[in-house]
Amino acid sequence: PALDPAKTLAIDEGIINPVTLCTETDDAYEVVVVNGRHARAVKHRRNTAVAALVRKQSKCQEGSRKWRRYQAARKRAQGKAKRSLRNFDHHVARHVATEAQARDTGRIVAGDVRGIEQNTAKAEKRRFGKNQRRRLSQWSRGRQERYIVEKTGAEFHHHPEDYSSKTCPACLTRNRPSGRNYRCRECGFTCHRDAVGALNIYQRSTLGAYAPIDPTKPVRVRYLRA
Repeated sequence: PALDPAKTLAIDEGIINPVTLCTETDDAYEVVVVNGRHARAVKHRRNTAVAALVRKQSKCQEGSRKWRRYQAARKRAQGKAKRSLRNFDHHVARHVATEAQARDTGRIVAGDVRGIEQNTAKAEKRRFGKNQRRRLSQWSRGRQERYIVEKTGAEFHHHPEDYSSKTCPACLTRNRPSGRNYRCRECGFTCHRDAVGALNIYQRSTLGAYAPIDPTKPVRVRYLRA
C-alpha cells in the first residue's frame, strides 16, 4: 500500500533487542520492542561449538584426517548459524514493515550507530568490556537495515542518537539507566530503556531536537518475538 512520507517511524537499533519502533498516533505513542533472545541463543551455541572444535583441532596435526573432520564440523556449525541469523533478520524486518504499513509511515529514521561495531577490540577497548565487544562485532545491523528497506519501500534515514537512551522523554533530564529499565530521578518517568531511546529518536527526527513528549498521551509498549 501507499505510504505517507510525512509520517515517521523511529527505530532504536540495539544488540540486546534488535529494534525498538516508535510512532505517534492521535491518542498515544506506540512503541514496539522486538525481542532478540533467539539471535543471542544462536550466537551462543555457535561460539560454544566452534570454540570446542578449535580446542580439539589444536591437538591434531594440521591437514590430518581428524583435523579436516573438525574443520568441516566448524564450517557446518558456522553455516547453520549464519542461515538461522539471516532468517532472524528477515523476521525483524518483517515486523518493521508490518508496523510501517499499519501506520502508513513512509519515512523510517534510525539512530545513527554506523561504525560502532568496527575496531571493537582496539579503539573501543576502554569503553566496552569483553562480552560487549563480542556482541558488537557480531551485530548484523547493516543487513537488518537492508532488509527493512527492501520490505517497506519507505525512505530510510539515519539520525544522531547521542544520549537517546539516557535522556528522559518527559523532562529531558539525563539519567544513567540500570539494566533494561529506565527511571528518571527528576520526574519519576519509568519505561523500558529501549523504548526511551526510540521515543527520543522520534522526537529529534520530527522536531529537530530532543523535546518533551506530549504529557496527555500515554506510552504504549508492546513486545514481539522475532
